[in-house]
Amino acid sequence: MISIIVKLLFTNSIVATVDLEKSIDQILACSDILGLDSEGHVPTICYEAAVGLTPNLRRGRRSIHQTPFQVPSMNQMCSSECKRYPRLIRIDFIEKYTNYVLSNELTSNPRQRRIDFIDIGSCAGTCQATFQHRNVHNKLIEYFLSEMLRRITSRAFRRAASNYVPIEDQMFGINEEQIELRYQFRKFFENELPESLLRDIDKNDDFPGLRDFLKTMGNMGLNGPGISEEYGAKDNPIKSAAIIGEELSRKSAAISMSYGAHNALNVRVLDANGSHEQKLKYLPDLISGEKIGALSMTEPTAGSDVMSMKTTAVQPAGKDYYVLNGNKYWITNGPVCDTLICYAKTDPTSNAGDSITAFIVDTDTEGFTANHIPEKMGMRGSPTGDLHFDNVKVPKENILLGEGAGAFVLMRGLNIERLLGAAMPVGIMQAVVDQSFPYAHERKQFGRPIGKFQLMQGKMAEMYSSLSACRAYTYSMLRSADQDPEAMSNHECASLIMFVSDACTKVALEGIQILGGNGYVNDYPVNRYMRDAKLMEIGAGTTEVRKVILGRYFNDYFLD
Repeated sequence: MISIIVKLLFTNSIVATVDLEKSIDQILACSDILGLDSEGHVPTICYEAAVGLTPNLRRGRRSIHQTPFQVPSMNQMCSSECKRYPRLIRIDFIEKYTNYVLSNELTSNPRQRRIDFIDIGSCAGTCQATFQHRNVHNKLIEYFLSEMLRRITSRAFRRAASNYVPIEDQMFGINEEQIELRYQFRKFFENELPESLLRDIDKNDDFPGLRDFLKTMGNMGLNGPGISEEYGAKDNPIKSAAIIGEELSRKSAAISMSYGAHNALNVRVLDANGSHEQKLKYLPDLISGEKIGALSMTEPTAGSDVMSMKTTAVQPAGKDYYVLNGNKYWITNGPVCDTLICYAKTDPTSNAGDSITAFIVDTDTEGFTANHIPEKMGMRGSPTGDLHFDNVKVPKENILLGEGAGAFVLMRGLNIERLLGAAMPVGIMQAVVDQSFPYAHERKQFGRPIGKFQLMQGKMAEMYSSLSACRAYTYSMLRSADQDPEAMSNHECASLIMFVSDACTKVALEGIQILGGNGYVNDYPVNRYMRDAKLMEIGAGTTEVRKVILGRYFNDYFLD
């Protein structure tokens, strides 16, 4: 990490004893850890660090331990004096903002460099300075830079650079590469999805840029996590997909819902259950984002009781296709999808599991129509469809795993949906604390920030503990899924999504309570977070159904 600061502050590697491990491009790619305002700009926080860390280089003080560092208050570091100059990566940055200059000149001792010590006490507005020369050991310079980095990455500096509540990723089994991915995703989503756009999406319940967004995700290799490169995917583990889902939900749960429906409910189900020929035909376009995927299971009269679906698929005598008739409802991405996985009864007289078959349906097939379901409370901007099948002909080769295997495909798909879907409530909860915790320390009543009142502290403590517990539970399950995808069980996945969804709604409501009246209006996104959070208790099986799944598991375990 020392190398990062050296590269940021100097165009050349002046300190030879410090290894420059990373390029400036890599730093800028995950630059929000240092609070960069925009790509390519040195953050104000780096200015503050340089101003704040002034080594007291006096005669006779040459060793590391003899050189004290003084850090002024945040008010001093955030003063306009620190921000007057262009944000350029130059050596003169040091000349203008600190009491010393690192010279390119080598001294007679190769282990030392010359430092030009500057007296800037009387240079108000004129930048005149008195120079004195010191020869300082390289180790002292290295120590100074490492101390600067420590200050920059300390909680105080991170808090000044961003309103985000920090995520202690190492505590949840996230490795260094995935931590860097998180920062990259966050920066990307912040640039692609500004709050002004999200307000418009929520207001109009429409995201015209969804198709372009999924194409962008495809170009970045973020579609089709856990799928073979043979079909166009990148080698991303399932855990990386959850990190994407969490960071995207942190910005917009609605867009994350569409992204998840495309990848978890369509692409992943096709990969897990499709033949090699089916995968070659459909997955490349879905993974690239050229086509949008969806899954249709729910019907107007068949939600939790999915086995009572009324959509039928009949194979005419002597024909190599099935004819689908029926109506699907509440289908995420339904109005805009190109490739649809549809569950239909091939034996309409039975409610048994083997009466259902899963089909791949091309939505440009004659007889298929899709309408948009308007005026949802939350997840506005994620297109939700009312789908109609009127004698839609589907080739026999578009069946997944054969006729009658639909229930197996369905339950396997629900496990994936619940597992990856658990990252969405975690992202929503993180967004809530990101907004409500800083607010609690800015909003003053009775002469002090409301965050200093014990009742409010207790509220924040419970919210943070719920978020941490949900994140730990989610990523623990994801690690197991990465190691053995077949090990996912119905009851564990149901337990996970039940736990995190319930916590998400409670945390979102508490976030509104912290903001008070401001949380009750749409000017603050915490209102949107709460409306989005409630769907987490309904979709992918309601909370009550999840409890039934667990109850039946215990009955089977102890009674049979």
